[in-house]
Amino acid sequence: MQPIRTRLPFGNTCAVAAAPTAGSRARMCRAVAFALAGIMLAIVAAMGAFAQQAYAVADDAAMQLLGESYYTQDAASGTVYVIRGDSGLYEVSLDVGDRQVDGDVTAVSSNPAVATVAVRSPWWYSTSASLVITACAVGTTTISYQAPCDDGTVVSGTLNVRVFDIDLGKRSFTGFNYVLYPGLTATPKVSGLPKGTWKSSNTAVAKVSARGKISYKGLGACEVRGTFGPVDVVIPVDCTYKKAYKAVKNGFADANAKITYSQAKRMAKNYRDCSSFVSRCFWDTSLKRKIFALGGTSAKSWALPAADQAKWLNGQKKCVAKKGVPASRLLAGDTVYTQTNYAGVNKRYRNIDHATLYVGAGMVLSTGGGKKHDIYLRNYPEDPTGTYVKFIGRPCAEPALNVTRATLTKKKGANHTIQLKMQWAKGKVKWSSSNKKVAKVNSKGKVTAKKKGTAKISAKVGGKTYKCKITVK
Repeated sequence: MQPIRTRLPFGNTCAVAAAPTAGSRARMCRAVAFALAGIMLAIVAAMGAFAQQAYAVADDAAMQLLGESYYTQDAASGTVYVIRGDSGLYEVSLDVGDRQVDGDVTAVSSNPAVATVAVRSPWWYSTSASLVITACAVGTTTISYQAPCDDGTVVSGTLNVRVFDIDLGKRSFTGFNYVLYPGLTATPKVSGLPKGTWKSSNTAVAKVSARGKISYKGLGACEVRGTFGPVDVVIPVDCTYKKAYKAVKNGFADANAKITYSQAKRMAKNYRDCSSFVSRCFWDTSLKRKIFALGGTSAKSWALPAADQAKWLNGQKKCVAKKGVPASRLLAGDTVYTQTNYAGVNKRYRNIDHATLYVGAGMVLSTGGGKKHDIYLRNYPEDPTGTYVKFIGRPCAEPALNVTRATLTKKKGANHTIQLKMQWAKGKVKWSSSNKKVAKVNSKGKVTAKKKGTAKISAKVGGKTYKCKITVK
C-alpha cells in the first residue's frame, strides 16, 4: 500500500482554524493508502480550506475523487473508506456499453446520518456521473444510483461506504502532526476502522506502543504509521526542546487569535509584523512569555528586525544553516529568515527581509497581509541554492556533544580515532580524558584509542561539563 502524503505546495497558504472539529483536526495528517489492485492512481495537490486538493483516478474501480478528502477502497469487498467530516466529489463510471446517459442521474444513501449524497448532473450523452458524498458520522451506508440511457433503459449501481475518524486531539496544534519534547506523549484516537498496528520510522526519535501512544526518544523528525486493514495512517512527529515546543505553542496561540499585520503597531496588542511575531513567540511579557529574547536584553521590549535577529543568532553560535536545508534537519521552534524582495538589496544582514517560525512537518507559521487572523501555515521551502532562504536559527538550542558514546579499536584503522565536537556552545572548549592510557584527546576534541578499556572524555565550556563514554576494544 502506498500512502498519499499531503503537503502544501510552496506559495500556497492556509488559515489556522480557531476551533477545528475532531474530523478537521486529522485531515492533513492522514495519508491514506490505496489498496486497489491493478488500478492506476494520480494525485495532484490543491486542497480546499487548506489550499490543497487531492485528486485520484481509479479506472477499474470506476471512481474519481476531487476535493478535500481522503479515501481508500478495499479490493476484496469494494467498500470505500472515507474520513469523517470530508465532502468529496466521486466520479462514478456507468457501464452503459454502446448506450449513453440521457437524463438526470439519481442517487440515495441508505443511511444519511452516516453519509449524504447529491448528484452533480453529467453532460448528457456522457458515460459517467458525479456524486457529491459528505461523510457525517462514523458508520456504514450504501449509495445507490440510477442513470437513464438514450435507448430507454436504466443503468443502476451501488457504492458501499464506511466512514471512519482519526482525532489527534489537543496535543496536535495543526491536526495533522505532533510536536513532542522529553516527557510529553500523544495518542491519536481511531474509530470506525478494524484493529490495527503502529510503527515508528525512527525509534531513536519517537517510539509508539501497540495502542498508539507516541513518546519522545530524541531530537529529530520521523513518521508514525498506523495500518488498519486497507487504510494506512501516517502522522509526522517532530521531537524538539521543551522551550522550543513552548514557542511553537505560542505561535499557534497567536494564529488562533485576532492578530492583524502591521509594521507601525508591531509591538501593540493583537498586532504583529513578521519579525515581531517570531520574536514575541519567544518573549512577550504582556503575554507572560519568557523563553528566550531574540537579540538579548533590548529585544525584551522591542523586537529586532528579521535581519538583525539572524545576525544576532549567528553571533550566538545558534546557526543551523545559511541556506535552505532539508526539513529533516530542522527542529520545531527553529526560525527561518528569507529574502522575499529578489529585485533589490536592503543592505541588511544577508539581505534578509522576512522571518517565519518552523513548526514541524515541513511547515512554517508566517504573517502578512493586513487582515485579522493574519498568521497562517505555509510550506517550508528547502531552497538548497540559498536564493530565498538566507539563514536558519535555533534559538532554544542546548549545548551538547555530537557523540555521547563510541567504540574505538586499539588497532589503527577507520575506528581508531573519533572527532568530538561541542554543538551550540559559545566559548572555548577544554577537553580532558579520565584515562589517558585508554583514550587520549587533544585540544581540538580528537580522541585516539590507546589500549583496551573505557574512558570518559570531558568537554568543559560555559561553566558546564559534557561527557562522552569511549570503549576501546
